[in-house]
Amino acid sequence: MLKVLPLILVSLLINGCSKLIRNDFAQITTEVESFSVVGNFEYTGSQSNIPISPNDLIGYWVGTFNAKEEFANTQIIDNGQTPWHSESKIVFAIESIKNNKVKGFTVIAGSTHKFSGTFSDEVDQFVIFASQQGKDKNVGNFNLNILKNDSKIVGTWTAYKQAEIKERLCVFEKRSFSYNSSVTFKQSTKDLTDSLLSSFVEMPEDYSELYSTISSPSEIIYTLNPSVNQLTEDDISGASVESLVLLRNTIFARHGYAFKKRPMRIFFEEQDWYVPISSNPKQGLTTLEKKNLKIIDRYEKNYRMYESFAR
Repeated sequence: MLKVLPLILVSLLINGCSKLIRNDFAQITTEVESFSVVGNFEYTGSQSNIPISPNDLIGYWVGTFNAKEEFANTQIIDNGQTPWHSESKIVFAIESIKNNKVKGFTVIAGSTHKFSGTFSDEVDQFVIFASQQGKDKNVGNFNLNILKNDSKIVGTWTAYKQAEIKERLCVFEKRSFSYNSSVTFKQSTKDLTDSLLSSFVEMPEDYSELYSTISSPSEIIYTLNPSVNQLTEDDISGASVESLVLLRNTIFARHGYAFKKRPMRIFFEEQDWYVPISSNPKQGLTTLEKKNLKIIDRYEKNYRMYESFAR
């Protein structure tokens, strides 16, 4: 059940316990900044979804990253940065193609890795073989191709090491991304609880709270826009801590932040405009957004302090 911090107590905590509250720059709860890059595309190619030349491949490709059938029921451990059996939005960003060499980066489950590899321009298709850089177990090789009369890159990913899910199928479509402070959130009619997959995953304790939050999000997620309007105490003083967490993360989602926590990923991936391009939560934040993050963070800390006192 979502709890609400009484307005009187909020005021008391803010005014009477100010020494306990630090207005440090808000971080996403349990989301830690990792290595991150910003797309540095040497050529954007044409706007056509069907590539005519190798340069048309340069840009963001977004799509699915799903376990092959033999790994569909594999038991995995989610440490807050682990792709599940099926991921609906990962990014395969191609930055350059030169002399049959391809370079770029991937953003998968909140984790960013550079890649490099080979590129072949064949009679009827383009072929890419790319190797991710990194030491963690969730890196590997992509073997991809796109027919010259098609708009989708398809292929496979194979892990280098002993990842629980060793092989995945990939289907990517070209997408563009630009920050838009005015984009709004639509309500989803889908089951966001991962009910079919959760029995195969050992997950952090806070996931149950997050799943509850995204399954029945507060109305303020759809009516308040902290990327456009200055928040007031009247706006959020009666909000639950779960609503504050989700409201705070709407700011980062608008900037293309790639969430590490699975519930956050599947909630924001329901938005058509959302493209996870960066694993740096601070990237590109405006002055207004930083101010709103501080007030949201202050109320969230007050709520958690209140819960601690109540116990």
